Amino acid sequence: MLNTLGQGAYNTGWYYGVDFYHQTSPPPPNPPYAWDHVELPYFLHYTGFDKPKSKTITSYDGGHAVVQAENYFYEKTPSLYQQTKTQTFSSMKDTLETRVKYSLDSAAVNVYNHMLMRHILNRTIVQSQYKNSIFLQSSNTNYKQWADTAILAPVRDIVQIGSNGAYVKNVYNAYDSKGNVLSASKSLGANVSYLWGYNNQYPIAAVGNAHSNDIFFEGFEENLGNTVLGDSKTGRYSHTGGYSKTLTGLDNGSYLLTYWQGAGSVWTLVSTPVTVSTGAYTINLSTQVDDIRFYPANAMMTTYTYDPLIGITSITDQKNESTYYEYDGLQRLLDIKDKDRNIIKSFCYNYAINASGCLLNLPSIPNARKDIVFTKSCSAGYVGSQVTYTVLSGKYVSNISQQDADIQATNDVADNGQSNADLYGSCTLSITFTLSNTTGSGYQVNFSSGLTNLTYNFPNTGSTTIQIPAGTYNIDIFPTGAYVNHSIQLGSRSAIVAPRTSFSGININNSSTDLKISIY
Repeated sequence: MLNTLGQGAYNTGWYYGVDFYHQTSPPPPNPPYAWDHVELPYFLHYTGFDKPKSKTITSYDGGHAVVQAENYFYEKTPSLYQQTKTQTFSSMKDTLETRVKYSLDSAAVNVYNHMLMRHILNRTIVQSQYKNSIFLQSSNTNYKQWADTAILAPVRDIVQIGSNGAYVKNVYNAYDSKGNVLSASKSLGANVSYLWGYNNQYPIAAVGNAHSNDIFFEGFEENLGNTVLGDSKTGRYSHTGGYSKTLTGLDNGSYLLTYWQGAGSVWTLVSTPVTVSTGAYTINLSTQVDDIRFYPANAMMTTYTYDPLIGITSITDQKNESTYYEYDGLQRLLDIKDKDRNIIKSFCYNYAINASGCLLNLPSIPNARKDIVFTKSCSAGYVGSQVTYTVLSGKYVSNISQQDADIQATNDVADNGQSNADLYGSCTLSITFTLSNTTGSGYQVNFSSGLTNLTYNFPNTGSTTIQIPAGTYNIDIFPTGAYVNHSIQLGSRSAIVAPRTSFSGININNSSTDLKISIY
């Protein structure tokens, strides 16, 4: 039988103790035993409210101390412990006070009740400032549940200064489904509309004095770029081979269409006045183009490109002049360049006596170009497109060796190649296709469609299945050895007796009857 004795103490917020367990009956005589006990320590940590209550700042100037004290209050919302008031006591004996109200304080208003239902608790609704209990100013953000997106977002900012009447400082006119603002204006100012890209993560255009339905920008950075990496005016890609886009819902009036036209390494700005009288306009371009802009003639457009998760790579202003931003292998800003790509500002980083990006008298060895193909990750039943991740020669420079420069490029590929494919690639429905061969001879089949080019091997004898992205293809069947006549049949079509044959415009989908090639 055991009995227990305990003791404990408080020490800097932790409660600790030791339980003593003693044997209550005499030990057996043989073999001889000694009295003994067991000590079991324990520690308890009490959690709870842990917010700053006050802060004192003492500054010294020539032996003279200046003291500033701040007190923090957490009132009206004890379950949330949000800061509702701050008092600052200055060395001039003034008391400055800031009071804050949140959605919980305005729960009687329908939109704020919706905020509480969605557990949106930390949005500041009203912030007021006082000096010695005399009102100085306040800002009030009105929220709205936007019917077209169900987004709870600001509709206006209202400001009051002193005894003057309150006025509307900012008005928000529209949001997209991600909560990005599409249109906003300042008091007595022009409306500013925004376009968002890179999966709605970054603003790609800001247009002053224009409505959101009257602007368009295409930089070919997400899915329409079809050139090699780096063949562009800004960003990564441009477009060649003809481009067409019909804009609808336009207000009638005068517009400006601008774009950069490429010829080799030379880019030329083309600007065309446009008059819209039917609420629509079609852009038709036939050369290599980049950064297509369409906006009202009295508006001002600024556009942006990015390297996702790294930073902005270019800003093109209202005059269509670009500023470029380049980064080093550690994703730090390295150079800022003007419209002619001349360096106007360069940044040097020095860590552990290993200077990076500095204009020093050291050898500069560029990395060799790397082109690595990655496949977009897709859910079951879909096949991802292939996306080439390119590290251009000279993106990384080493002062040590060629191997060191190439390792930096290889690390870039490892870190960003798959995520780049997942961002820019596409997922297409996967169709099961059967290849059958009873001839004993080797055969291959090629499926081609635009940028897609897929080649598969037939078994010498027997059947196999492959997965083909849904689409329309030209199909070419050919031997890998000697050209000998065999019967080649696509689906239920009549067999063709020849060593090689091809089919054009074959639609591959779940309802297609052309999902098997037989060679016999």
